[in-house]
Amino acid sequence: MDKIVLKTRFTSIRQFLRCQSGAVTVDWIVLTAAIVMLGAAAAFFVGSAVPELAENLETYMSDYDVTP
Repeated sequence: MDKIVLKTRFTSIRQFLRCQSGAVTVDWIVLTAAIVMLGAAAAFFVGSAVPELAENLETYMSDYDVTP
């Protein structure tokens, strides 16, 4: 009886490993994660440059007088 149970379990595991219908899902998850990480990296670099640009703009604009 144990041999029959083990045989059916191994058969189902083999069928699972041969099945490729879930491979597309895994590919999409990996691609989506890569896009999210690229977006986070871009946001980090842009966010770290904003304070320096703001200071440069403040220095540039402090020389001008605005009259309404």
